[in-house]
Amino acid sequence: MTIDVNNLVLIPGLNNTKEIWDAVIEELPTSYNYYPITVPAISNMDELTDTVLNELPEKFHLVGFSFGGFLALSMLEKAPERITGLCLIGTSAEGESEEGRKLRKQSISRALLEYEEMVSAGVGRTFHPNSLENLDIQEVRKQMVKDYGAERYIAHTTALMERVDRHHVIKQNDIPYLFVASERDVVIPLEKTKEMTKFANNARFETVDQSGHLIPLEQPKELAKIITSWLE
Repeated sequence: MTIDVNNLVLIPGLNNTKEIWDAVIEELPTSYNYYPITVPAISNMDELTDTVLNELPEKFHLVGFSFGGFLALSMLEKAPERITGLCLIGTSAEGESEEGRKLRKQSISRALLEYEEMVSAGVGRTFHPNSLENLDIQEVRKQMVKDYGAERYIAHTTALMERVDRHHVIKQNDIPYLFVASERDVVIPLEKTKEMTKFANNARFETVDQSGHLIPLEQPKELAKIITSWLE
Protein backbone atom coordinates (compact mmCIF):
# COMPACT_ATOMS: atom_id res chain seq x y z
CA MET A 1 0.00 0.00 0.00
CA THR A 2 1.30 3.45 -0.94
CA ILE A 3 -0.39 6.51 0.51
CA ASP A 4 -0.01 9.45 -1.88
CA VAL A 5 -1.04 12.36 0.34
CA ASN A 6 2.13 13.62 2.00
CA ASN A 7 0.76 15.51 5.02
CA LEU A 8 1.03 13.75 8.38
CA VAL A 9 -0.65 15.25 11.46
CA LEU A 10 0.46 14.00 14.89
CA ILE A 11 -1.63 14.55 18.02
CA PRO A 12 -0.10 13.99 21.48
CA GLY A 13 -1.68 12.57 24.61
CA LEU A 14 -2.75 13.94 27.98
CA ASN A 15 0.08 15.88 29.70
CA ASN A 16 2.03 15.91 26.42
CA THR A 17 2.95 18.74 24.07
CA LYS A 18 3.92 18.39 20.42
CA GLU A 19 7.53 17.81 21.53
CA ILE A 20 6.67 14.18 22.26
CA TRP A 21 6.89 13.67 18.47
CA ASP A 22 10.32 15.29 17.95
CA ALA A 23 12.38 12.09 18.10
CA VAL A 24 9.80 10.19 16.04
CA ILE A 25 9.76 12.78 13.24
CA GLU A 26 13.57 12.69 13.08
CA GLU A 27 13.31 9.05 11.98
CA LEU A 28 10.40 9.45 9.53
CA PRO A 29 10.81 9.96 5.74
CA THR A 30 11.79 13.49 4.68
CA SER A 31 9.27 13.34 1.83
CA TYR A 32 6.36 14.14 4.18
CA ASN A 33 5.11 17.41 5.63
CA TYR A 34 4.74 16.97 9.40
CA TYR A 35 2.21 18.78 11.55
CA PRO A 36 2.76 17.92 15.23
CA ILE A 37 0.32 19.90 17.32
CA THR A 38 -0.09 20.92 20.94
CA VAL A 39 -3.80 20.50 21.63
CA PRO A 40 -5.49 23.74 22.79
CA ALA A 41 -7.11 23.99 26.23
CA ILE A 42 -10.74 23.45 25.20
CA SER A 43 -13.03 21.36 27.41
CA ASN A 44 -15.77 20.50 24.88
CA MET A 45 -14.82 17.68 22.50
CA ASP A 46 -16.92 18.98 19.58
CA GLU A 47 -15.46 22.47 19.86
CA LEU A 48 -11.96 21.06 20.31
CA THR A 49 -12.39 18.89 17.20
CA ASP A 50 -13.53 21.85 15.10
CA THR A 51 -10.72 24.08 16.34
CA VAL A 52 -8.02 21.55 15.53
CA LEU A 53 -9.49 20.71 12.11
CA ASN A 54 -9.56 24.40 11.19
CA GLU A 55 -5.77 24.63 11.65
CA LEU A 56 -4.84 21.66 9.44
CA PRO A 57 -4.29 21.00 5.71
CA GLU A 58 -7.26 20.00 3.57
CA LYS A 59 -6.21 16.32 3.44
CA PHE A 60 -3.84 14.42 5.69
CA HIS A 61 -2.92 11.18 7.37
CA LEU A 62 -3.56 11.31 11.08
CA VAL A 63 -1.61 9.87 14.01
CA GLY A 64 -3.15 10.02 17.48
CA PHE A 65 -1.57 8.90 20.74
CA SER A 66 -3.69 8.13 23.84
CA PHE A 67 -5.94 11.21 24.38
CA GLY A 68 -4.85 12.24 20.89
CA GLY A 69 -6.37 9.01 19.61
CA PHE A 70 -9.76 9.85 21.10
CA LEU A 71 -9.55 13.27 19.48
CA ALA A 72 -8.45 11.70 16.18
CA LEU A 73 -11.54 9.48 16.11
CA SER A 74 -13.73 12.51 16.76
CA MET A 75 -12.00 14.24 13.83
CA LEU A 76 -12.59 11.21 11.60
CA GLU A 77 -16.27 11.17 12.53
CA LYS A 78 -16.63 14.89 11.77
CA ALA A 79 -14.47 15.20 8.64
CA PRO A 80 -13.97 11.74 7.09
CA GLU A 81 -13.37 13.23 3.63
CA ARG A 82 -10.18 14.93 4.89
CA ILE A 83 -8.47 11.97 6.56
CA THR A 84 -6.77 9.48 4.24
CA GLY A 85 -5.26 7.13 6.83
CA LEU A 86 -5.37 6.78 10.61
CA CYS A 87 -2.74 5.51 13.06
CA LEU A 88 -3.85 5.06 16.67
CA ILE A 89 -1.23 4.46 19.37
CA GLY A 90 -1.90 3.35 22.95
CA THR A 91 -5.56 4.27 22.76
CA SER A 92 -9.03 2.78 22.32
CA ALA A 93 -12.42 3.61 20.80
CA GLU A 94 -14.37 2.98 24.01
CA GLY A 95 -16.62 5.50 25.67
CA GLU A 96 -15.95 6.81 29.17
CA SER A 97 -17.22 4.63 32.03
CA GLU A 98 -18.95 5.92 35.16
CA GLU A 99 -15.93 4.85 37.20
CA GLY A 100 -13.67 6.68 34.75
CA ARG A 101 -15.70 9.88 35.13
CA LYS A 102 -15.47 9.63 38.90
CA LEU A 103 -11.69 9.23 38.80
CA ARG A 104 -11.31 12.11 36.35
CA LYS A 105 -13.36 14.41 38.60
CA GLN A 106 -11.02 13.52 41.46
CA SER A 107 -7.95 14.21 39.32
CA ILE A 108 -9.33 17.63 38.32
CA SER A 109 -9.77 18.54 41.99
CA ARG A 110 -6.19 17.51 42.69
CA ALA A 111 -4.80 19.27 39.60
CA LEU A 112 -6.25 22.56 40.82
CA LEU A 113 -3.97 22.28 43.86
CA GLU A 114 -0.86 20.40 42.69
CA TYR A 115 -0.89 19.50 39.01
CA GLU A 116 2.83 18.84 38.46
CA GLU A 117 3.12 16.83 41.67
CA MET A 118 0.11 14.74 40.68
CA VAL A 119 1.59 13.88 37.27
CA SER A 120 5.01 13.09 38.77
CA ALA A 121 3.39 10.70 41.24
CA GLY A 122 2.04 8.63 38.33
CA VAL A 123 5.25 8.10 36.35
CA GLY A 124 5.77 4.58 37.69
CA ARG A 125 2.49 3.56 36.10
CA THR A 126 3.05 5.23 32.74
CA PHE A 127 6.65 4.22 31.94
CA HIS A 128 8.57 1.00 31.36
CA PRO A 129 11.13 0.50 34.19
CA ASN A 130 13.99 1.16 31.76
CA SER A 131 12.47 4.50 30.79
CA LEU A 132 12.27 5.57 34.43
CA GLU A 133 16.06 5.34 34.56
CA ASN A 134 16.56 7.25 31.29
CA LEU A 135 17.38 10.82 32.31
CA ASP A 136 16.83 12.23 28.80
CA ILE A 137 13.32 10.78 28.62
CA GLN A 138 12.44 12.03 32.09
CA GLU A 139 13.76 15.52 31.34
CA VAL A 140 11.56 15.75 28.23
CA ARG A 141 8.60 14.54 30.30
CA LYS A 142 9.16 17.16 33.01
CA GLN A 143 9.42 20.00 30.50
CA MET A 144 6.29 18.86 28.65
CA VAL A 145 4.31 18.79 31.90
CA LYS A 146 5.44 22.35 32.72
CA ASP A 147 4.51 23.59 29.25
CA TYR A 148 1.21 21.67 29.20
CA GLY A 149 -0.03 23.02 32.53
CA ALA A 150 -2.99 22.55 34.84
CA GLU A 151 -5.46 24.56 32.73
CA ARG A 152 -4.91 22.34 29.70
CA TYR A 153 -5.06 19.19 31.83
CA ILE A 154 -8.39 20.20 33.35
CA ALA A 155 -9.83 21.11 29.94
CA HIS A 156 -8.76 17.86 28.29
CA THR A 157 -9.83 15.73 31.24
CA THR A 158 -13.25 17.38 31.11
CA ALA A 159 -13.44 16.61 27.37
CA LEU A 160 -12.55 12.98 28.06
CA MET A 161 -15.46 12.69 30.49
CA GLU A 162 -17.80 13.26 27.50
CA ARG A 163 -16.14 10.51 25.47
CA VAL A 164 -18.51 8.19 23.57
CA ASP A 165 -17.85 4.83 21.94
CA ARG A 166 -16.53 5.31 18.39
CA HIS A 167 -15.92 1.77 17.13
CA HIS A 168 -18.63 2.48 14.55
CA VAL A 169 -16.54 5.35 13.16
CA ILE A 170 -13.75 2.92 12.32
CA LYS A 171 -16.21 0.53 10.70
CA GLN A 172 -17.86 3.26 8.61
CA ASN A 173 -14.60 4.63 7.17
CA ASP A 174 -12.72 2.31 4.84
CA ILE A 175 -9.27 3.88 5.03
CA PRO A 176 -5.89 2.33 5.94
CA TYR A 177 -5.54 1.91 9.71
CA LEU A 178 -2.52 1.23 11.89
CA PHE A 179 -2.98 0.28 15.54
CA VAL A 180 0.07 0.27 17.82
CA ALA A 181 0.28 -0.96 21.41
CA SER A 182 2.72 -2.06 24.11
CA GLU A 183 2.32 -5.21 26.19
CA ARG A 184 3.54 -3.24 29.24
CA ASP A 185 0.94 -0.49 28.87
CA VAL A 186 -1.26 -0.48 31.98
CA VAL A 187 -2.98 2.84 31.14
CA ILE A 188 -4.56 1.52 27.92
CA PRO A 189 -4.08 -2.27 27.90
CA LEU A 190 -2.99 -3.82 24.60
CA GLU A 191 -6.29 -5.70 24.23
CA LYS A 192 -8.27 -2.45 24.07
CA THR A 193 -6.13 -1.17 21.21
CA LYS A 194 -6.22 -4.51 19.40
CA GLU A 195 -10.02 -4.63 19.71
CA MET A 196 -10.30 -1.84 17.14
CA THR A 197 -8.86 -4.06 14.39
CA LYS A 198 -12.13 -6.05 14.42
CA PHE A 199 -13.96 -3.00 13.07
CA ALA A 200 -11.52 -2.11 10.26
CA ASN A 201 -11.32 -3.65 6.78
CA ASN A 202 -7.78 -2.47 6.09
CA ALA A 203 -5.80 -2.61 9.33
CA ARG A 204 -2.40 -3.48 10.71
CA PHE A 205 -1.70 -4.15 14.37
CA GLU A 206 1.83 -3.79 15.73
CA THR A 207 3.39 -4.03 19.18
CA VAL A 208 6.38 -2.14 20.57
CA ASP A 209 8.76 -3.78 23.04
CA GLN A 210 10.45 -2.19 26.06
CA SER A 211 7.83 0.50 26.46
CA GLY A 212 5.11 1.50 28.85
CA HIS A 213 2.26 3.79 27.85
CA LEU A 214 4.34 6.63 26.42
CA ILE A 215 5.42 4.83 23.25
CA PRO A 216 6.39 7.94 21.20
CA LEU A 217 8.72 9.11 23.97
CA GLU A 218 10.06 5.73 25.09
CA GLN A 219 10.61 4.01 21.72
CA PRO A 220 10.61 6.69 19.00
CA LYS A 221 12.84 4.81 16.56
CA GLU A 222 10.78 1.63 16.70
CA LEU A 223 7.55 3.58 16.37
CA ALA A 224 8.92 5.56 13.41
CA LYS A 225 9.92 2.32 11.70
CA ILE A 226 6.37 0.96 12.11
CA ILE A 227 4.75 4.18 10.84
CA THR A 228 7.14 4.37 7.87
CA SER A 229 6.31 0.81 6.85
CA TRP A 230 2.61 1.64 7.02
CA LEU A 231 3.00 4.79 4.93
CA GLU A 232 5.03 3.05 2.25
